[in-house]
Amino acid sequence: MPLNNSADYRTAIQALVRDGGSVLVDPDDYDRMLEDALKRLAKAEPRRVVVDVDGDGGFDYVLPAPFDAAFSRVLEVEYPAGQRQRCMVDRLDWELYEAPAGPALRFLVDTPAVGETIRVMHTALHVVDAGSSTVPSAREDAVKLLAAALCCEALSAHYSNSGDALIGADSVDHKSKASEYAARAKRFMKLAEDLLPVEELGEAAAASGFGAIGVDQDFLTHPNR
Repeated sequence: MPLNNSADYRTAIQALVRDGGSVLVDPDDYDRMLEDALKRLAKAEPRRVVVDVDGDGGFDYVLPAPFDAAFSRVLEVEYPAGQRQRCMVDRLDWELYEAPAGPALRFLVDTPAVGETIRVMHTALHVVDAGSSTVPSAREDAVKLLAAALCCEALSAHYSNSGDALIGADSVDHKSKASEYAARAKRFMKLAEDLLPVEELGEAAAASGFGAIGVDQDFLTHPNR
């Protein structure tokens, strides 16, 4: 079944995780893990966006959303756009400039005139919201598995930590659940690795600040962070 929005992903992730103890009760818990999974996908296989910007006789042009100064990278600049033979601007003839209105493309040689078009290709984060998704259909399973792995890792940590404060049968039960969710997290991550290049997924995990399947546990005790 296609995953077209955040609700579709949430349902698919919940079906994989099977949180019988109702630890992850807030939809935002799943959405946070989905967001982390999308970041990993974007590091391994970023979204490519093409935008047209109208010339105005100046040399600085603010790049519109979804350009993200912390993530996006300009891949190519075409000016003037729309010619039979593409006119690519040499990389030495433009730079990114932090303008008051946001990240801007600064021309170092050319000055686009009114009526001319600048075409920019750049990378961007993948986005899944209430109404749409930019994740390619071929990567949907990988994203839901990544998110499920992160949820299971969080649940494993939850039961491990709470089990330390218990005694007897309750402690044994919590430690058993911790082991079960840890194993499922590893299994889901392995399945995701089979759907994405392993070396790219590893680099993405490192770049995102997490380990192989590590996740920030703080949301379990500070959900409104």
